[in-house]
Amino acid sequence: MAAGIFKNGEYDVVPVKGRVVVDIGAALGDTAVYFSIKGAKKIYGYELNKRYFDMAQKNINLNNFRDRIEIEYCGVASKKICSSDVILGACIPEQDREKIDGAGFKTLDMIVQEKNVEDAILKLDVDGFEYEIIRSASMETLRHFDLIFIEYHFGIQDLENKLVNAGFSVEKKNIANIVIDRHPAEYRNMDIGFIFAKKEIMQESNI
Repeated sequence: MAAGIFKNGEYDVVPVKGRVVVDIGAALGDTAVYFSIKGAKKIYGYELNKRYFDMAQKNINLNNFRDRIEIEYCGVASKKICSSDVILGACIPEQDREKIDGAGFKTLDMIVQEKNVEDAILKLDVDGFEYEIIRSASMETLRHFDLIFIEYHFGIQDLENKLVNAGFSVEKKNIANIVIDRHPAEYRNMDIGFIFAKKEIMQESNI
């Protein structure tokens, strides 16, 4: 999927130059390196898969972006992610799941407060955890971002409503509807696409 995203230029619409990016689902560090090449001044990445996290560290070092990119071995959700969570059968290879319990845990609210994020860009590609990350985030937390780019995996659900209510305009793009038989039953039918949300400027009343 990552190769397709870069080939199709999905991230080209994200204006990262001179910006802070919160990259949740940092994977192999490919998006963080890409954002750095495109001029992002700082990237805070979070990756739940320990094997991917280790490879991301190597990629960051090989590309000499250690000063711009910080990636944590950490899950982001509404509560700590455990190796027994059924959804992991749809997003983490079986051989990697036993190490999940050793990962850190943060909510989006915690990240914004800890990193003092303001007027930043949020990228979410977390294979199903995007719903609870956005649902559990406060409206105030979401408004610390100017742009939010989400890859959704099981339909839009209530993501659009939450973002609109937080003051964002939302563009959507459906990519594919597929069935993956090896996934747990409730996660076999995938409706994959992107949301590009831009914070609207609130006009002050003259009254």
